[in-house]
Amino acid sequence: MTHAREILIKENAYLVAYEGARIFCRISNEAVSARGRCFVALSGDKTSRSMHRLMAAEPFRSLVPWEGTHIFWIEECFVPHRDPQSRYGTAFLDFLSRVPIPPSNIHPIPVDSPPEEAAVRYEREIMRTLLLTGDGIPSFDAVFLGLDPEGGMTVPHYVAEGERDSPCLIVSASGGESPVDRLILGHFFLNHAKNIVFFAAGQGKAHVVRDVLSATDSIHRSSLIQPYHGTVLWILDQDATSVLRP
Repeated sequence: MTHAREILIKENAYLVAYEGARIFCRISNEAVSARGRCFVALSGDKTSRSMHRLMAAEPFRSLVPWEGTHIFWIEECFVPHRDPQSRYGTAFLDFLSRVPIPPSNIHPIPVDSPPEEAAVRYEREIMRTLLLTGDGIPSFDAVFLGLDPEGGMTVPHYVAEGERDSPCLIVSASGGESPVDRLILGHFFLNHAKNIVFFAAGQGKAHVVRDVLSATDSIHRSSLIQPYHGTVLWILDQDATSVLRP
């Protein structure tokens, strides 16, 4: 598998988030203009949340075609929506409650049933909503991923045995600072996206950015993101690139 990769370096974390909001705006407008709908998958790390807050403010609040934009999640914790670990709950507070998006365009991962049942329900929701690629796999217009200090785009951070070749669309996992059950969209699924954007900001991300961007990395979950047809854009601040080799 080969894929195009671009690295964009910004001065600080705010500008990383701002660039993410700008890209979200551009992709959503292009997709809605072309076919009336845009499908986006979000994560819930610190930099991603900064981007979400920017989208609730001008100019992005008015520029995004919310009526045609559908929001999905890459990962969710099995906690109540009011819990700080809830990806949907924090996104709702950060921007979804503050922009004119139709409620039917918001597609949270269900947390009111056991993980195995929730995975089946969410896969059906995605298959029912997204446009299908030629090989029958749903394709997001854009996927926005954070990078944690241990190299995970989400938890668990490291690739499990047999996972690299797994065609699973949704993966069950446990972990985090307060270990809880989680569902994660599998890399096989995410790699069908048209555009994938990674965020990383801060000195604490520098060594893992170097490892994940190296050609030899194979243990971090983020290294599994290698799109079949789309591109990967890394938006990094200067601190996050401080140990990259020239």
